[in-house]
Amino acid sequence: MQSGSKQSTTTLNKCYYYGLAAVILIMLITPINVAADNQSNPSLRETNKQSIQTNTDSKGYIWQTIIGKHFVVAFTEKDQQIAKTTLSIANNFHSQIRLLLGDYAINNPVYIIIAPSRGVFENLSGIAEKWAVGLADKTNRIVILSPRRFGDKSEIERLIRHEYTHILLNQSAKGHFLPRWLNEGLAMHYESDAWHIPDDIRLTEAFLTHSLLPLDLLSWYFPSNRKRAELAYSQSLDVVTYIIKEYGHENLNQLIREIASGHDFDTAMINSFGIDPHSLETAWHTSLGRRYNWFYRFTDTTLIWAALPIICIIAYIRKVRQGKRKKMQWEIEDGITIDNHRRIDDSL
Repeated sequence: MQSGSKQSTTTLNKCYYYGLAAVILIMLITPINVAADNQSNPSLRETNKQSIQTNTDSKGYIWQTIIGKHFVVAFTEKDQQIAKTTLSIANNFHSQIRLLLGDYAINNPVYIIIAPSRGVFENLSGIAEKWAVGLADKTNRIVILSPRRFGDKSEIERLIRHEYTHILLNQSAKGHFLPRWLNEGLAMHYESDAWHIPDDIRLTEAFLTHSLLPLDLLSWYFPSNRKRAELAYSQSLDVVTYIIKEYGHENLNQLIREIASGHDFDTAMINSFGIDPHSLETAWHTSLGRRYNWFYRFTDTTLIWAALPIICIIAYIRKVRQGKRKKMQWEIEDGITIDNHRRIDDSL
């Protein structure tokens, strides 16, 4: 028994290192996105024509707002350029997501608030977890922590797409209950087209160690522990990806329509997919087994371990250089001045 346990542990450790190598390789081949140039992006040029209004809150923060057709972006002075980029991203995604989830009317504009500090974010969102950076609530309000505070402004698009999907899902389900794993899984699915390698690594570890979280549990809440919460998000994304692959977008949209019409989730699942949630989870587990069986064979390849130190060094040098270029680009963009039309706005 001890020998088998050792062999299993060694194989799992190889999985970790292979996953690390895969992440590093992606760093090498994936460019880091920065904000688009104003002259080449029509949405940004349109944003520049918007007037910016200001008001001061009780804590002394001077808030400015850009008002668009579907969105109102509120921000403080240091986030002016980020706010313009945010509005452009939101407008573009609004047009795209309507084709996938349907054209659900939102009678009131969606407020996007860019919190200038962790304290302001926690106060506005009510979220105490230090790893959280975004929230969407049922009042059509999105709160995000300024990317200046967590070091990656390229995350704006991912954040906006994720949180706006939550708002549209609530709208499309007409306020009826959606399991949290479905809600978060769809938001992650639509936030990015990139290959989610860290999620695959988490799923591999959880599957091989028999520590996957039950979907019934994830229907109601996610763990507060960061590592377990990350696994919950990874599972949610993977289940939604499995549903879309096996049943297609149309049946997934039918599921949401069934829920919107007042059916409970089990009934909506049977009407849309022909299976109940328990059968779905079993089928998904089976798909994980098929997917990760090759991991054992591939991790025995000696070449990966020989090349790993070189890959790490090259990736580190490339990452440092890309980070410096990105920081310089954002500093240039943040220096762009905006003509402010001042008006007290009591709506925030």
